[in-house]
Amino acid sequence: MATITLTDTDQQRQVTVAPGQQLRLLLAENPTTGYQWEVVGLDSAVLALENDTQERQHNAPGGGSQRALTFRARQAGRTELHLQLRRVWETDTPPLQTFDATVQVQDE
Repeated sequence: MATITLTDTDQQRQVTVAPGQQLRLLLAENPTTGYQWEVVGLDSAVLALENDTQERQHNAPGGGSQRALTFRARQAGRTELHLQLRRVWETDTPPLQTFDATVQVQDE
């Protein structure tokens, strides 16, 4: 099974995957400003986060990077995947940006 990759251009997309299939999400961020993507909504019984890494895109100090999140479809069902780009210490401040997608894991 091929890994399905989503980026910021896939905002509000609905995607269907098979049990065991991987879903990779790539979102631009610049952690030197304190802003980082975090998963704030997900049914982990349907879709589990397996890996969360930062990949540098530019070698210059302060250069941008992207957050790479890898999920694995666990069982049939539907989940809303919701992420926020925010500074973790700014709990009373709205996120700078959000990302939402709907993931349907089909029956085997």
